[in-house]
Amino acid sequence: MNKKISNIITLVIICLVLVMQSCREESDMVVPYINNGALDFTEAHSSLEGQFNAIWAGMNSNYPIWDYEEKHGLNWDDVYDKYIQSFRELDRMYDVQNPVPDSIVVSLYKDMFRPLHDGHLRMILKNIHTQERIWTSIIPSLDAVKDNTSRQMELYYLDRYFEPSLDYYIKNDDIEEWREEDNYIYGKFKDGIVYFGLPKFNLTKIFEEKETIEWNKRIYQIWECWFKSIQELHQKKSLKGVIIDLRNNQGGNARDFQYVLGALLEGNDVGGEKYQKVGYLRQKSGIARLDYSSIAPLYLEIYKYAHAHVEAPIVVLVNDLSVSMSEVTSLAAKQLENGYVIGTQTHGGFSPAITDDDQMVFVGNVGDPGLKSAPFYIHIPTAAFLSLDKEIIEGHGVEPNETVCLDWSSHETTGKDNQLDRALEYIRAKQQ
Repeated sequence: MNKKISNIITLVIICLVLVMQSCREESDMVVPYINNGALDFTEAHSSLEGQFNAIWAGMNSNYPIWDYEEKHGLNWDDVYDKYIQSFRELDRMYDVQNPVPDSIVVSLYKDMFRPLHDGHLRMILKNIHTQERIWTSIIPSLDAVKDNTSRQMELYYLDRYFEPSLDYYIKNDDIEEWREEDNYIYGKFKDGIVYFGLPKFNLTKIFEEKETIEWNKRIYQIWECWFKSIQELHQKKSLKGVIIDLRNNQGGNARDFQYVLGALLEGNDVGGEKYQKVGYLRQKSGIARLDYSSIAPLYLEIYKYAHAHVEAPIVVLVNDLSVSMSEVTSLAAKQLENGYVIGTQTHGGFSPAITDDDQMVFVGNVGDPGLKSAPFYIHIPTAAFLSLDKEIIEGHGVEPNETVCLDWSSHETTGKDNQLDRALEYIRAKQQ
């Protein structure tokens, strides 16, 4: 039989199973945990049903926002009911001599994970019949961006990947000083507006290694130019405003806050150190689905060395690919009296992975990234982030103060950046 036709028939059978599946028996819901909470992956290696059971159980015990998902209408028990029969059917149809096609397994898991809101979650799989890695990562939040027709402009970022640049403004003689290295960009506009763009929050590590790695030293110098320009202009009372460009920023280390927004703020005294309260965290505390800790304030460090408290407008630029720490930073900026966020709604991936063993009772990630001890790996954040209003906003993202979609056509033909233009206009209007 033609392989393509065979795959289509298989998908039709699975669809029928999903429609006609009966209620699960109580014995199906036995969570396969042993040894004080460790997953038993024995069955996961031997059958597609076993692999599914381990994945479902791992998510059941590790995922940090099940209450939030239930609020949005998703019941994880119903997910089990919906898919278990499909994987049993695949076990009847395929074996080592007749391996299940990767595309069928991926299609089922993508459909199963699609409703989830977590912006960090991703899964990789091994085909248990071929023992080969399936070369597709299942990332629900990225699929959501592609599926969301209300954000069609952002698809350009996925297809062509917009990169922030100051080239247009340099050519037009608007900037008197600038430096750039691998999308880390510093620029000082002639009228006292200082710009800093960074693609990820990895400055802490860069600064620690700036004396031993030449590339890190160059990135540090870009940040140093930005920081010193702000201090000098502030001292001269000629600082008009600051632009922090977090478009396409991939997130990263929360300690970097001190070198970006935290380098502009006075902060509040907490235990003798200066911090900025940016929200709340709630951690996963056990293997039961709703085993969560109480919420606790999330404070991020303020730059500890002498620096100006910037009262001029601070504008943060964001887009749909601004995620994680870039979203926390933009949300913090929105709370400032002089803070303003421009661009498009951010990605919606706030929940962090906390690695401090003294703070975590339960570890989020499930499986084996090497796909040896387990035929799958799921990266799951270990905590839920809540806004200052104590609301989980995972999957929703930060709504800017002012929505401005990138004019891709203009940018592509002239290099002009209408989102950055609007930030400049906003600051200049405030200073009149």
